[in-house]
Amino acid sequence: MVPRAPLILTDAFLDQHGIDIVAHAHGEDEEERYRAMYAAPARRGRFRRLAYTPGVSTTRILEAVRQRGLD
Repeated sequence: MVPRAPLILTDAFLDQHGIDIVAHAHGEDEEERYRAMYAAPARRGRFRRLAYTPGVSTTRILEAVRQRGLD
């Protein structure tokens, strides 16, 4: 995970951060919505769409990790 990554990933950003794989979970019906955001990694064969699971989000996962660190 790269903090404060731009909404639209560019080739320069991928190279600068040495990013090999970009993954995002969304439904097939939302493919068009995300096409521009992930065009650079997709063009390089580095984008992986994951199946979206309702109720699971990066925000919730990060919050759970933070809470564990406080216990």
